[in-house]
Amino acid sequence: MNFDTNSDAKQSRILLPHHAKMLEDSAISSEVIEARGYRSVTRKVELSGLGFTSMQNQVPALLIPIYGAAGEVELYQSRRDEPRRRNGKAVKYEFPAGAKMCIDFRPSAFSSIGVCADVQLRQVNSHES
Repeated sequence: MNFDTNSDAKQSRILLPHHAKMLEDSAISSEVIEARGYRSVTRKVELSGLGFTSMQNQVPALLIPIYGAAGEVELYQSRRDEPRRRNGKAVKYEFPAGAKMCIDFRPSAFSSIGVCADVQLRQVNSHES
């Protein structure tokens, strides 16, 4: 499944005050916030365009870019202000429906991993020999 990681997500870098405080309280510096491209989403259509379902695209939400080894945004994670509940537990972080997990690389790491960006990683289950 392909997600549009270039359109609406790069149009606006607004960060609502309570999202900025949440990141600050998590010891994330303003330089990292800017470099990673954290932003607030206030329109459901923005999340829909990134592959989130109608059940997932509640706003306002903090949008968190997930970077692959090549330095491009692979997908986004959404942290809505009022998490939905599934089986009685809060779902704080949402990935687009059908998204495959990937390792998140810091943008500042791209220069040091650029040489090995084409190395493939494989998940190994603990029960495999």
